[in-house]
Amino acid sequence: MGNRGNFPFFSRRRLAKVSAEVRRRAGSAARFDFFHGATPWVAYEPTVPYACYLDVCFSTYIDIYHDRSEFDETDLRRIVEDEARWLKRAKRVFFSSQWALERCATEYQLDHATLHVAGMGAYLPIPREDTFAGGHDFLFIALDFDGKGGQVCADAFRIVHDECPDARLRIIGAQPPAAVLENPGVSNEGVLDTSLPADLTLLESIL
Repeated sequence: MGNRGNFPFFSRRRLAKVSAEVRRRAGSAARFDFFHGATPWVAYEPTVPYACYLDVCFSTYIDIYHDRSEFDETDLRRIVEDEARWLKRAKRVFFSSQWALERCATEYQLDHATLHVAGMGAYLPIPREDTFAGGHDFLFIALDFDGKGGQVCADAFRIVHDECPDARLRIIGAQPPAAVLENPGVSNEGVLDTSLPADLTLLESIL
């Protein structure tokens, strides 16, 4: 009908159900709560101090993955305001990057004293020097191949490979479609568990 929609994943009804489930499962002996993400838990009010980790806040997520004009602004504002209140009560909020931290701090008016960058994934150290020695090597990392643009990357690489037959594309993460792996120069390293020393060493060597 052309009307703007609500954001159903974080509707009041669903958030209330999540809160009830957390209350049901919460350990009575717990002295501190830790949450992965923030938005799903905003209707839950912990009875002990808590912290959380998030890649980005909900407002930034909307800007990156969606078109705000498709949603009812009142509904988005409700979710943002609930998340801001919840984050302001947290003892610590950890982020994937300084960029994500600053975006959230600005949009939600958060106190920087409670915010910290924990990094993302293995959070490998930046190399001390540039060791590039030529070549046409490309790397794609994602646990969601299609959602993170894997097919677009594979299509682009096929064009590059036609011009540079020595080009290689290594894929880490989700299993790509068989048709992608049939293209020359493409290889799949699979999901690397950075808690395992062998996988961490392999990831470091690839990077």
